[in-house]
Amino acid sequence: MNETESKIRVTLPEYIYNFIINDEKDFEINKNRLCNMIFEMYGEDVNIEEHIPKTKYNKILQFNLSNNNLDMFVDISTRKTIENKADYFRKLFFMYCDQPKYKREQQICNSTVIMTEGAIKSRKKLKIKYKDSYRVAEPYFIACENGETRNYLFCYCYNNKDYRNYRLINIKGVSILREEFEHYNEEYIKNVRDNFDPYLSYGSIVKVRMSQHGKEQLKKIAINRPKILEENGDIISFQCSDLKAKLYFPQFLGSAEILEPQELREWFKQELEKAAGQYRE
Repeated sequence: MNETESKIRVTLPEYIYNFIINDEKDFEINKNRLCNMIFEMYGEDVNIEEHIPKTKYNKILQFNLSNNNLDMFVDISTRKTIENKADYFRKLFFMYCDQPKYKREQQICNSTVIMTEGAIKSRKKLKIKYKDSYRVAEPYFIACENGETRNYLFCYCYNNKDYRNYRLINIKGVSILREEFEHYNEEYIKNVRDNFDPYLSYGSIVKVRMSQHGKEQLKKIAINRPKILEENGDIISFQCSDLKAKLYFPQFLGSAEILEPQELREWFKQELEKAAGQYRE
């Protein structure tokens, strides 16, 4: 391979550059591999006649094409008469970043998605490598929460003996097993899908006493906000797992008091007492 030919140097609008770098970190893929995967996905579809407007703030992205992708690019540039390599790759990255993040993640994990959907359709168990350990799972669906940027596989995990959500990008080494589902519960799975959130809040209720200031905060703090089931004066019942409550409600401090379940109330009491102790003289 000619190193000069394989080296790509392209000026991108700062926000497009940041998309690429953030995806590199969030998907835990090095920049060179990510850029090559983007080329593999969109290389044939770039419209070389399209005009991309210039922006005031730009950054330079550099990477090297793999051997196979260099051959592919030489073929494309010959067929489409690409005269400006940097302009071609600028349009390529615009195409990729024009997709919402959850779609970009699905594209990066395309082989995992295909294998998983095949197992779901045939109702066969999967063997997956998740965070450096192998697990056997019954896959039911892949979904993301409204407003979420991440995909999750909802499944029954035999290792944990429970229903779990696993982040799609962290699933590696997928293989379909011969064994059929044993824990499929159509009604439960449908309810989880219809009320999906990454923390599996369906069926869990958390009661919270909220001040007026807390209610105003509730309207503004949208990330991980649990679904309101009932509001009775200053007491609000949320569809919310313990884990989601532990992530969401600490930011309210004294504006929200956890009432139920009792174990969760005790957890908040202990954690807030620890925090208060750090500010005592």
